[in-house]
Amino acid sequence: MLYLLLHRGPQSGHAGQWEAASGPLAEQDDLIAAAKRVVALESGLQPMALYALDYLHSYFDPQDGRIHLAPVFAAEVAEEAVTTASDVDASRWVTYDQAMEMLRRPGHRKGLQRTHEDVVSAVDRGGPFRISR
Repeated sequence: MLYLLLHRGPQSGHAGQWEAASGPLAEQDDLIAAAKRVVALESGLQPMALYALDYLHSYFDPQDGRIHLAPVFAAEVAEEAVTTASDVDASRWVTYDQAMEMLRRPGHRKGLQRTHEDVVSAVDRGGPFRISR
């Protein structure tokens, strides 16, 4: 199993970091719609399956001085060519171990760990977390 990581370019608030697809809610989005939209926007890929993990990524944003809670979703996509968003300057399909080394933020590593354990490596392939709509 390979994971897609995106490298944030100089115009990004997270410049120089490898991350999974992520992004804000649009005003009209619900969380599921936002997860699907962000995957497509950041990678050009359409989710074949989407999983809502039992994990919230929390972080402090010094730009707005607030603590944010972000739900973590996992998307299963075909390993195809990636069309990146404007704030992404590279993408790479990597193994779990490679991704764990490339991700700098502990919350990002924890989200990947939960994806790997609860969906990818699980006997039921993430059945309890799979979103049916």
